[in-house]
Amino acid sequence: MRGYGKPVSPGARRRGRRASRAATAIALFLVLLGAGCTGSSGRKPNIILISVDTLRPDHLGCYGYDRPTSPAIDALASRGVRFENVFSPASWTIPAHMSIMTSEYPHVHGVDAPDRKLDPQAATLAGALSKEGYRTAAFITWFYLSWRLGFDIGFDEYNEYLPKKRDTSLNVRADVPVDRAVEWIDRNGDDAPFFLFLHLFDPHVDYDPPSPYDTLFGASYDGDFDGSYESIRPYIKGLRDTTATIAPADRRRAIDLYDGEIRYVDDQVGRLVDALAKRRLDEKTILVFTADHGEEFAEHGSMEGHGWTLYDEVIRVPLIIARPGADPAVVSHVASLVDVAPTILDLAGVPLPETFEGRALFETEEGGGGDTVVFGEIRRFNFRWYARSATWKLILTSGPEKNVKGVPVKRGVELYDVASNPGETVNLFSPESPAGEDLLMKLYDFARRGNWAGAPVGGNATFSEEEKEKLRAAGYVD
Repeated sequence: MRGYGKPVSPGARRRGRRASRAATAIALFLVLLGAGCTGSSGRKPNIILISVDTLRPDHLGCYGYDRPTSPAIDALASRGVRFENVFSPASWTIPAHMSIMTSEYPHVHGVDAPDRKLDPQAATLAGALSKEGYRTAAFITWFYLSWRLGFDIGFDEYNEYLPKKRDTSLNVRADVPVDRAVEWIDRNGDDAPFFLFLHLFDPHVDYDPPSPYDTLFGASYDGDFDGSYESIRPYIKGLRDTTATIAPADRRRAIDLYDGEIRYVDDQVGRLVDALAKRRLDEKTILVFTADHGEEFAEHGSMEGHGWTLYDEVIRVPLIIARPGADPAVVSHVASLVDVAPTILDLAGVPLPETFEGRALFETEEGGGGDTVVFGEIRRFNFRWYARSATWKLILTSGPEKNVKGVPVKRGVELYDVASNPGETVNLFSPESPAGEDLLMKLYDFARRGNWAGAPVGGNATFSEEEKEKLRAAGYVD
């Protein structure tokens, strides 16, 4: 395996490597990859994959946030590899998580709507690890990761902790799956190497952290905004043709509650890390921490914007990989969530399925990542696609003139110089734009790889009426 090198300019590639560059590559090889993946005993490492729903990296201290939302996650990053520029292939839960598990983009795996199910024969991260002798278990807390959609493929145990009533304040909090995961480790941790997937839903709307996290940030607020979906609903631009704008104080309160949710989840992540250390499993376990998508707080006019747009606030995600014996590092190369499964399998010494579209991030060619383009899409409420490099981003809106909610859709192309305009506020697209033309062609080549005659799904997924009521309360079903 090859380690990460620093980004190399085209001119430097033409001149060839200098001795100092070779020394740097060797040093990074040793730092990032260590002496091997299996340890002195020859046993493969345990792997824990944590996905926190709706988590923006810029609300974590290790990504530069100025609030103490994430001391445990920051500590994990301080001893791991933190990837600065990782993007989701979709801005909502189902297709993003399925891309993590299959290393396929949504229009390839086909599970891009709540009524679609993964092909039972599909290659998955859990399945690949199971074939190599791993015990596999999952602990999830939301309907949209249910076995009904095929997320259980490859798992020995798939444990769902789902709310039974429609009130979104009754979502199962992160302490429950963490407790159950630790109990499972106590029962199964010594039998064989294990892969454990932990999904935590708390930062998703409703923003309702438990006490004292509900007043941890912005305790002086005295308004009526409560962070519920119903309180945010009037300001979701994709949901209705409206010019309503949330009041600054209420927007700030939404962020305060969201940050409280993150701090609560952080404490639960810390409990899991401490539990591993007490059992001396931290010396045998690779921890991978990420999210499925971010959240919009009116940066582009809408609140609770995930699933509607493809701006960076909803597609940029954290990725931290901490493993025994490796020194910390920060990687700025552009990467995608489809790279998570190949990277995990690479670190575990497990062969990658042929269907995987992503790359093993620690096996990137020297200088790789500088010119990488990643992609994404949403085709549920409207038709949007993006292509993003380290410096440019293109968003294409196509499809019907109105979305499924009947709201007019402004079709067209957006091009942003994200290096100088990270807020994506100045559209530079023109037919003569070389950067726009290049990304459009790459986006076309990307999109036509899908099976548009009918993606390989395993049938229809169904939910009970009670479950649909719960989804309606969270804004997913109209």
